[in-house]
Amino acid sequence: DPLSKKYVRPNSGYLLTKTHCGGRCDQCPPEKYIENHKIFSQRCFEGYHISKDSNGERTEILDSYNKDLVARAVHLIRDPFDNVVSRFHLTFKHFVKKNHTE
Repeated sequence: DPLSKKYVRPNSGYLLTKTHCGGRCDQCPPEKYIENHKIFSQRCFEGYHISKDSNGERTEILDSYNKDLVARAVHLIRDPFDNVVSRFHLTFKHFVKKNHTE
């Protein structure tokens, strides 16, 4: 729970975050997910954060982060087959969440 008081922001150093930088569309033709450099970079600075709405309910909000906050980057390179399996699991998880399991 990111809103929990047990999570404290560091006063110094770096904070490792995860992004997919766009290009993730499992039910689209290639022209829908192939991106130019500008769009790819823009999507690298997008992400969801959890906040409370006016009713006090937690909700995910898509937001953009200032690129100047990024001081370093870690780029993970994986076996392409691992990427296929990972994307399948992610897609399956989304379908289950939406109750589209057939």
